[in-house]
Amino acid sequence: MAVSIDHLGVSHWGSLYAVAHRYEVNGDLVPDPDVEFYVVDDPAAPAGMAIYPTAIDHGLLGYHRHAHFDSQGRTIRVSRRRQASLATFCDGWMKNIASQQRLVLS
Repeated sequence: MAVSIDHLGVSHWGSLYAVAHRYEVNGDLVPDPDVEFYVVDDPAAPAGMAIYPTAIDHGLLGYHRHAHFDSQGRTIRVSRRRQASLATFCDGWMKNIASQQRLVLS
């Protein structure tokens, strides 16, 4: 399944991206899943940036936001347990995408 990456916006604090797999039902594209990632500068992280999954849309299973931001892009509320669960899911999902797209992970 093809993967799409969309840049949703930028703030003083970081950038927001969406990564999605989609399938078609009755002519409509349904996310399976569509995950929003917040990317921020972090000198201590690999490549100097940290990436946090913040929300997931599983199409028929619904949309769930685990980190909320103010109008300036600052984090105002995080469901830590749910965000950590989403991060665990995304670790496996990114490995699957890399394998499917024949990407080399370092």
